[in-house]
Amino acid sequence: MAQTKALTGEGIAVTVSPMTEPYWQATRERRLVAARCTHCAHFRVPFLPFCPNCNAQEVEWVELTEPGTLYSFTFYPHPQRETADDQTMLAPAIVEFAQAPGVRYAGNMIDVDTADLAIGMRVETDWIFNGDGWGLPAFRPLA
Repeated sequence: MAQTKALTGEGIAVTVSPMTEPYWQATRERRLVAARCTHCAHFRVPFLPFCPNCNAQEVEWVELTEPGTLYSFTFYPHPQRETADDQTMLAPAIVEFAQAPGVRYAGNMIDVDTADLAIGMRVETDWIFNGDGWGLPAFRPLA
């Protein structure tokens, strides 16, 4: 079967604003975080300036330390294959986290055979870094 592989982070531009800076700074430290409203505990991913649940502005950034669950995925031939016979695949995925209800992050599944990908599988967060050192989440199956 075909093995998944991540794209490099080169050429991926990240725009950091004062509102999203805590998220991006956490990625530099290999930490995946989500913004949670301090008034009603609703998570805001993607980050919004006002809570869609109660309109409050204040947030706390919660680190998602528990494994995630593969919610959805697909796979297709990696655009940077070395030969026409290369079976390397990209596998973009959506992962949800029980400790942050409603939060789903997108990233690539890496280091897994496409035949082993399954909705509901437990995954851990890994990282791909762009040229400026900002982290982009990637996921791999729990060992």
